[in-house]
Amino acid sequence: MLMGKGLFDEQQSGFVGTYSGIASAPQTREAIENADTIICIGTRFTDTITAGFTQHLAREKTIEIQPFAVRVGDHWFSGVPMDKALAALMTLSAPLAAEWATPQIVAPEAEEGAEGELTQKNFWATVQGALRPGILFSPIRDGRLWHCGAEAAL
Repeated sequence: MLMGKGLFDEQQSGFVGTYSGIASAPQTREAIENADTIICIGTRFTDTITAGFTQHLAREKTIEIQPFAVRVGDHWFSGVPMDKALAALMTLSAPLAAEWATPQIVAPEAEEGAEGELTQKNFWATVQGALRPGILFSPIRDGRLWHCGAEAAL
């Protein structure tokens, strides 16, 4: 999800892209929506980060960890602090880690900056073409620049 984008190294094997429902790259969407288990840590499903609530995450395959509650499938457990839930999840999943397959997803090539009318697609293609590994980019005003006109990109 976009609000946690800076938390993970996108160069790590296993990184499949940023998930935003139907606005996701097709290979990212397929990898996330078809995963055996989806772990959502502190995730807030809002209209802007899900492209209008278009996420398709099967509840029965989802573990949601919030600051003081955890959901496993359809069952909520309140009063569980996030740090305790994460520690328990790490302990339970550690013996299984050797069996996990790393998805083999190749990131799409960056589009060249387009000439002509200023559109969301042309603007972000130009920005993307200028970025290099190691550059830190922070959109203006807590990500609102990215969200401006996001609907037009769909």
